Amino acid sequence: MRAKLFPGKSKAVFIALCGVLLAAAPAAAQKKGGTLRLYHNDNPPSASLLEESTIASVTPFSAVFNNLVVFDPFKVHESLETVVPDLAESWSWDAGNTRLTFKLRQGVKWHDGQPFTAKDVQCTWRMLIGKSDVADFKRNPRRIWYNKLQDVTINGDYEATFELSEPQPSLPVLLASAFSAVYPCHVPQATMRTKPVGTGPFKFVEFRRGESIRLVRNPDYWKKDRPYLDEITVRTIDTSDDNNHDAIDGTSVYMKISSDVKTIGYYYSLDKEKWQLVRLYRNDYPAEIWVGLSAQSPMGNGTSATFEDCSLTESSIKDFRMGN
Repeated sequence: MRAKLFPGKSKAVFIALCGVLLAAAPAAAQKKGGTLRLYHNDNPPSASLLEESTIASVTPFSAVFNNLVVFDPFKVHESLETVVPDLAESWSWDAGNTRLTFKLRQGVKWHDGQPFTAKDVQCTWRMLIGKSDVADFKRNPRRIWYNKLQDVTINGDYEATFELSEPQPSLPVLLASAFSAVYPCHVPQATMRTKPVGTGPFKFVEFRRGESIRLVRNPDYWKKDRPYLDEITVRTIDTSDDNNHDAIDGTSVYMKISSDVKTIGYYYSLDKEKWQLVRLYRNDYPAEIWVGLSAQSPMGNGTSATFEDCSLTESSIKDFRMGN
């Protein structure tokens, strides 16, 4: 079976490219307003980027936050040379390369109106290395990143210094990761898991687990006239774990092959009402499998998604049931 879809990258790359276009093109060339609607083939365990270990949470929630530094989106490869400012305006090492000092932006506000200061940077990384009294921070999946980090000290409201036990030239690269968001000191971690507060271009509105996530434009964003979009909505698709595939109880199962996103999605249902992403190939199948093709195209504006040369043979069914 061949599928003809409208051009595009994978979803993760697509989101990144949207961010580049919206954040970097000249203001005169951009049309403000509108909603970006995305499909996310996972169900985020929480909205806390610092506690989660996969992009399941990063993909929908990264727009809520800022880092100290980020990778230049115009560069093809990420490296130490492509790290650029975000909440930090500049940074420098001391002579022994064990103290990395960041000069921070002034006038930045958290989404609840509180000012962003060096204290937030200190709190975030003390929490990550287990040097704070934050009781409800569950875990840091990337603790090994900061094995050499002894403390973060501050000088006033807009200067923070990372103090290392020995040189770690890669530290700015780690801080540019999407998993290195700065958290607010005044917001409990239990809240950050369900109703995150950040300084990013979009503010959190709603997180309906297994269904959808909604973000809206931050009118007080520190980058003037950004973002251009009014809203981002993410439809999440709850899936079973790769090692715990769904068991089918019944004589029939309905299958739907859909091209309503930039890749083909395969779904199953027992009642044609509740659909799940296909995770069936380690199970015994029912005797009857009903297959339907869906070529939706919610993007509009002349885009299309069509299937060509559709056929179903005995051998394809056997391969499908084996997970090939």
